[in-house]
Amino acid sequence: MEKIARIDNISFNNGTIDRKFESSTFNYIINTDKPTITFSSTSKGNIKGLKTYDLDYGNNNIVISIISEDNNETSYVFNVIRKDNRDSNNEILDISLSAGSFEFKKDTHEYYIDLDGYVDKVLVSAHAVSDKATVSYSPNNIVNLSKGVTTNMFVVITAENGSQNVYTFKLHRSEILNNNNYLKELSVENFDIKFNKDNSFYTVVVPENIDKIKINAVPEYLGAT
Repeated sequence: MEKIARIDNISFNNGTIDRKFESSTFNYIINTDKPTITFSSTSKGNIKGLKTYDLDYGNNNIVISIISEDNNETSYVFNVIRKDNRDSNNEILDISLSAGSFEFKKDTHEYYIDLDGYVDKVLVSAHAVSDKATVSYSPNNIVNLSKGVTTNMFVVITAENGSQNVYTFKLHRSEILNNNNYLKELSVENFDIKFNKDNSFYTVVVPENIDKIKINAVPEYLGAT
């Protein structure tokens, strides 16, 4: 007559089980928030699987089995569920670009940005709400641009638990160079010249005791020199 082996008792060092262990019941659920679990038994026989297990977050299937004298194996399956208590916050706090303008909204995940022809690269910077999240950039946070080409870059916020939040930027560098050669500001230190961008000639009367003056000029178009 075929012999069927049973395990009289199985214990574990942490977590809660969904039902009392019985030798004739073969499937159980254990909930725990610990990274490991250890199974033991005082039953006699050839029992396999009594050891300490490292647990992944979520479901972990663990099989404890006993082999009878005529080599029949009886298995007890424990579905050990490790609670994932890692931070799930993958929200973004802010994003900034060194060139171009856009209105950032955290619920808007794609942006198309037109850039002047003189802009050959853009520096992208972002911060996460949670200090447990990480910010990464693809391909990089410094994006090199070619004239007339739209270049895609991605900002990825990764929470501690691995969930991700992705923002896409389509950066288009104009093929046409700007011909704006006006000044936005022009000033002479200690003198009022009444600057007007359409006026290209100014006269400044300098006292005899002054041998140098300081002139400050700012172009309207940032790509001008």
